[in-house]
Amino acid sequence: MVELSKIQKPEPKDVIITVRTTKENKEWMDKNNISPSLFFDEAIIDLKAKMKGNINRKNCVVCGKPTKEIKMGIGMETFSFCCQKCIKTYVANDPKGEGLEVRGTRIYVK
Repeated sequence: MVELSKIQKPEPKDVIITVRTTKENKEWMDKNNISPSLFFDEAIIDLKAKMKGNINRKNCVVCGKPTKEIKMGIGMETFSFCCQKCIKTYVANDPKGEGLEVRGTRIYVK
């Protein structure tokens, strides 16, 4: 979670990014002496951790058993399932991959 002490204004950065927000959010940030740059950096760190959690899941998205590394060929693996059977069950529900919680690159080799 974002900590206030980590997002308060320090020194300037090298890269400039312009972000638009509401007047209410800007006033709140000014009132709490929050650095937009540090706030943005902390938000990115939180999102990266969340995304990593979606890739390396603790429980299978089909049956709920503990996941394990499953080799899928050509150097690909997943941590979202406990076995090949659960992968097949999951993909069989929507073979095109639309609307699936777990997505990835499909590679077909002749």
